[in-house]
Amino acid sequence: MTVRRALGQPLSGREAVRKALEPQPAPATHLIYQRLTKDVEVSPHWPLAFETGNWEGHLGTLAGSVVIGGRYSAQWVKRGDQWLIRSEVFVALTCSGVGCESAAAP
Repeated sequence: MTVRRALGQPLSGREAVRKALEPQPAPATHLIYQRLTKDVEVSPHWPLAFETGNWEGHLGTLAGSVVIGGRYSAQWVKRGDQWLIRSEVFVALTCSGVGCESAAAP
């Protein structure tokens, strides 16, 4: 699995992705990320699908204010009877407050 984080940092492998999503120790600001799927297209020929939508980073809880957000896409592959994410890309497009403190990768 490969993931391109919202500000451009690459992640490769399940362990790296899992670690990146773990809550940070205090005093870091905790963000809760939410995917808002807009469209999923499934290939009629191959065991592949393409998902696209928006994402939001909420401060503290899902009810918290949105401090960063953008668009994402994902490639899915069907193995047996299970759909698995093969690759994702997230792009940050908006921010406010603490959401604007991080720098984008060059």
